Amino acid sequence: MKVESLPKLDQKILDKLDLYSGFIKAFDNDYFHILSANKNSKKYPAYLVYAQKHGLIKSPDLAIAQNYLDLCKKDLKINPYLISSQHCEKIMDIIMEASVKDGLFCLNKYDIRLRDHGLNEGCGMSWPPGVYDMAKYLSLHDTQKNLHVDKHQYGGLSECSGAVYSHLGNQGMESSAKLFPDLLSQVEVIMFVGDKDLICNIIGIKNMITYMEWGGAKGFTTEPEEWKLDDEMVGTITKDRNLSLYTVFDGSHMTAFDQPEATLDMIRRVLKINSTIPEDTQVNTIENNEPAKVISTVSLPVTTVEEVQPTKVDKIVASIEPEQWPEAEAPPASSDPPISFLTGLYVMFALFGVVVGAVYVMKIIRKRRPPQWGAVPEEEDLEMEERRRIE
Repeated sequence: MKVESLPKLDQKILDKLDLYSGFIKAFDNDYFHILSANKNSKKYPAYLVYAQKHGLIKSPDLAIAQNYLDLCKKDLKINPYLISSQHCEKIMDIIMEASVKDGLFCLNKYDIRLRDHGLNEGCGMSWPPGVYDMAKYLSLHDTQKNLHVDKHQYGGLSECSGAVYSHLGNQGMESSAKLFPDLLSQVEVIMFVGDKDLICNIIGIKNMITYMEWGGAKGFTTEPEEWKLDDEMVGTITKDRNLSLYTVFDGSHMTAFDQPEATLDMIRRVLKINSTIPEDTQVNTIENNEPAKVISTVSLPVTTVEEVQPTKVDKIVASIEPEQWPEAEAPPASSDPPISFLTGLYVMFALFGVVVGAVYVMKIIRKRRPPQWGAVPEEEDLEMEERRRIE
């Protein structure tokens, strides 16, 4: 898919769903950030509210950020679905700049409990450990093949592509939040957010949902439920009208890194595999009460071969398997006869003779050439000079 079509991604998903029937579809924070960043101007004010709540900014930086927020609101008043604004983006910049004023390294915008370990680490861009190795792994041919990457677009992965960023800044583009309610009318969407994430923080996401209208109502009409794992509270779950929000306690932007057990439990819950969650009624669409049509490309390993049974998810993945990948062609066999041992021996002696001859010629040339100034004379030259003095 071309970068230019990213804001229409949800419509493309719906087009694909006409071909497949499925079970569940999960969106992560980054995609939802693209969907909802500007809806009703609630995302950017949340940066300041969240920063103040956690003591990340104070006067005079707070006043400066508030001024940019006022300018941001004016930009969004002109176009509520504006996908990029310099005034809006400046708010996060001020919060990051304020974090280094006391001689500290920059705050990690993906986990407010952490800071960079050195200069020029991008305020969390070098975290978590191994992030650069992950880019190398995802650039491998076999990895991209297994992830169903278009075989015509194989290449190295760039975690933060300048080309993508520049296209997202295109003033002619609009946020897909405009199409999000229509997406929810036809498929179930699973969202998750870590409560220690600043850049896609829980306040902004909840505000967006609160002011969004879908399925005949505004915001969630249900209360969040406790989310427990082994009798321990790991977060909350809110479900309503095809939208589910998983809030992960003590989770960062990369919840799977710092809360792996909770993240795995979430995946098992939404896919209804390897868990004790009952197979309750399927999620229905809002308009026609038909099973939601969704695709999934997530599968979990099973411990033993005997336990492997084809699941609904496996069938879905199999149904959307791309065309057969062409097998790598073996190199053509050479028509030249093999080199015999005797022939190789002749070649080796010939090369040895050439080297010896070259050394002998260089020695003759050196003897006949007059010594250069400052050069040390050889032993034969010293003997001839001694004889001349005696005679």
